[in-house]
Amino acid sequence: MNVGIQDINAAGQGQVFFTKMLLEDVTGRTNQNPSEYVPALATANADSGAIGVRFFPYLNGNTVASNVVTEAQGAAITSSEAACAGGVAAGAVDAAGPLGLLSEAVRSNLILQSQTLQTTWAVSNALDVNAVSADQYVANDGATTMDKLSTKATNAPHYYKQAFTFSASVYSFEFFLRYVAATPIRWGAIAFNDGTTTWAASFDLLNGVAGAVTANTTSSIFPTGLANVYRCVINSTTNAAAAAGNVYVSLNTSDSASLQSWNAAGTEVLGAWQSDLQAAAFMSSPIPTTTIAAQRNADVVQGVSAGNLPSTHSGTMQVTPSVAMGTATVFHFGTYVDASNYTAILSDGTNLIARKRIGGANHDATIAWARTAGTVAKVGWRFDTTNGCDVWLNGTKGTNDATLTAAQIGAAFQVGADGNSLQQDFCMHRLQVIYPAALSDSRMAGYTT
Repeated sequence: MNVGIQDINAAGQGQVFFTKMLLEDVTGRTNQNPSEYVPALATANADSGAIGVRFFPYLNGNTVASNVVTEAQGAAITSSEAACAGGVAAGAVDAAGPLGLLSEAVRSNLILQSQTLQTTWAVSNALDVNAVSADQYVANDGATTMDKLSTKATNAPHYYKQAFTFSASVYSFEFFLRYVAATPIRWGAIAFNDGTTTWAASFDLLNGVAGAVTANTTSSIFPTGLANVYRCVINSTTNAAAAAGNVYVSLNTSDSASLQSWNAAGTEVLGAWQSDLQAAAFMSSPIPTTTIAAQRNADVVQGVSAGNLPSTHSGTMQVTPSVAMGTATVFHFGTYVDASNYTAILSDGTNLIARKRIGGANHDATIAWARTAGTVAKVGWRFDTTNGCDVWLNGTKGTNDATLTAAQIGAAFQVGADGNSLQQDFCMHRLQVIYPAALSDSRMAGYTT
């Protein structure tokens, strides 16, 4: 805080003024010095829209000596400090700093020892690959927790596996893989087998691109913000287990969606970290596990509508998909009355939609939006009884819905959910602002450009 004293009289009496008071919880922080002052007001600097919250693009550079705080701006935040977002595409930062709040639904990682590959994981054959070397490289949690996988000089498949009993369901499976230039494995493959069929995909770790896939399998590869480290994901639908199944990571010599057999020199290595197996069509952020499967709770970020969200209003935010979501319908903002009456901003993989649902009927303003993981979108909406509802994306206005009935506003509104604590959007949110009036087209275009 700042302290000022004035009007000292002969008796030493006067007035003391305190300004810019800041109270922080620094539990678990490496740097526990006081941070830069943030006003406890919902101003333009309160990037999250919450009172007293601001996203800074740089680290805390303040120091304390003899109880005196010396203020200084720290280094710019880069993807190496963005481990809280799980190493998602683009590293969770851009030139303006952190991409903001990460919102996700309930998910479970069914793989055990997701970051400890020398436990529970088995080698293909002790003559084909070495035992896992633990904690050899910096991983996306910012620590040296990425393991090293290495071949032996044999003509054979070179892979590591973990047993898993599959159900008839859609699954997503991933590994974070590192290209090690000195002893390179250019091609890594990941796969799962339900006891009868194997689904696999190949990844070019030198160039960061997806390679061959088996039938009925999709794959994706994402940069993580760490050099030569990629998030490699496959998706497919399994049958009910016919026999014991497995998940695999394989060191390959060419673009082959298989547990490839090849003649290794015995010097080839690959970095591997954080394996996830989720019964879902796309991945959430990584969920670390040890001896049992682990579940993450849904993110529910909520505010009170009264005094903050009138039925006639405008709003803007920056939305960054954290993962590839396909055609899933997710909600970026919502306020819920009941299943027949709500107001929301959502997307379905094809369009961004500003929706008034009234009496069970959807009234939608739309604009085309093919969501891309790691790409920031500037979103705006307007609900009023003069224009109906409108939506903006990156400065461009979409197709209007002319229904003039007032928007249906529940007791609370949510960011990254539908207002009923469901359909989370697997996105990061920054610079959300709610305006208690319907703004002009020119102002909405300007705010979303």
